[in-house]
Amino acid sequence: MRVGIAALLAILFAFCAVAAVERHSITLADRYVVKDKVLQPGVYTVEIDGDKAVLKRGDEIVVSGGRVETAKRKHLFTAIISKKKDGKLWLEGVEIGDSRRRVMFE
Repeated sequence: MRVGIAALLAILFAFCAVAAVERHSITLADRYVVKDKVLQPGVYTVEIDGDKAVLKRGDEIVVSGGRVETAKRKHLFTAIISKKKDGKLWLEGVEIGDSRRRVMFE
């Protein structure tokens, strides 16, 4: 009986760990450069796990090493943080809507 309860608890904890990953979609209308990678226009997913984040397109991780920061005020919607440099658009980060968090990919 105890083995069954322990197995059930192990499965439950594993499920909770997987469920802790947050996913937020962004759509890039133009080409962006991030960490010297060129991102083509399309739909991407920001996956947040604790204080780390990755940017994915489908199942492929496009950019890793994102860090989660806390902003001073709440963001009303999900938006990208970008700048234009040397004639190219550089994706610096993503503000997560309805929260104070942002993911920076610098």
